[in-house]
Amino acid sequence: MLRGIKQRLYSPFTIFSQILFLYITSSLLGYFWYLQSSSKQYFLYLFLAEIITISRPRVDEMEKLVRTGQIAPFLVRPASLFFQFLPYCMGASLFDFAVLTLASLPVLFLLGFPSPVFFLLAPLALLLAYTFSFIFQLLSFFLGETKFVHWIISKLILIAGGTVIPLNFLPYPLLSYLPFKYMVYAPVAFSLGMDVNIFPLFLWLFLLSLSALILEKMAVRHYEVGGG
Repeated sequence: MLRGIKQRLYSPFTIFSQILFLYITSSLLGYFWYLQSSSKQYFLYLFLAEIITISRPRVDEMEKLVRTGQIAPFLVRPASLFFQFLPYCMGASLFDFAVLTLASLPVLFLLGFPSPVFFLLAPLALLLAYTFSFIFQLLSFFLGETKFVHWIISKLILIAGGTVIPLNFLPYPLLSYLPFKYMVYAPVAFSLGMDVNIFPLFLWLFLLSLSALILEKMAVRHYEVGGG
């Protein structure tokens, strides 16, 4: 976890660009939804949703390690890849979340603070995003190139996760049954007092974590049989 935090500390430009992106994007989208609903709640919702979205963990390093063969030392360790990448990815993610939250204090003072439960649910939502991203990055063991994975996940979270448009505005009930809802929309909406069931977040976290461990064994077996 410390390695992920140190990497962020050595990248001040990344931190600054994330804060700038947060304010610009949230202000534009928030102002649009404020004009539509005349409610500051949706302005605050979009700000909090952007904090989680920008902070989400990324497992992009796995693709490079698999492609270059440098993944081999990781495979002989007793811990699974899921738990080896977890501290680094979540360390960087939680650091980003903390920095963006602190940078958002002026806005929170103006619009109001969410329920303290937000700071408990947001890390769980980030962990869910890590698990989902890890599963997709396992494709690198089969395909090698997975740059499109990051693009797909980003767009799914933006739309199906409720980052750009709160899901209660979308006429698609199916989205309520997908895990993306619990990566952004559900934690934010619940902490703002909206009517949303938060229990599926824990269910999806368990199911995707179990799936990640099972799929990892399949991916590693395919890699070793293929002479990787």
